[in-house]
Amino acid sequence: MSKRDKGVNIHIKTSECDKMLKVASDSQKIGEFLEWLQNEREITLCEENGDEFYPARIPIERLLAEYFEIDLDKVEAERSAILGGLRAANTVSGN
Repeated sequence: MSKRDKGVNIHIKTSECDKMLKVASDSQKIGEFLEWLQNEREITLCEENGDEFYPARIPIERLLAEYFEIDLDKVEAERSAILGGLRAANTVSGN
């Protein structure tokens, strides 16, 4: 059997990545708006601690993920699984 005859069929569950792709357009628009507020209007998101406010230390990406109920740790795990599958397929096919 030649290397060309070796078919590779890899199935990886990517439910979080799929969810992220589904909201990508809306998430992009919201993220751009939040960055615009920070850069152009110098408006900073803050967290409250008692009677004081402090700049929020959570990245916009994390805020958006929380809003859209996306687990970024699962997204990273799915991306790693995809990459591992592609590497395995590349090894099997000899490319």
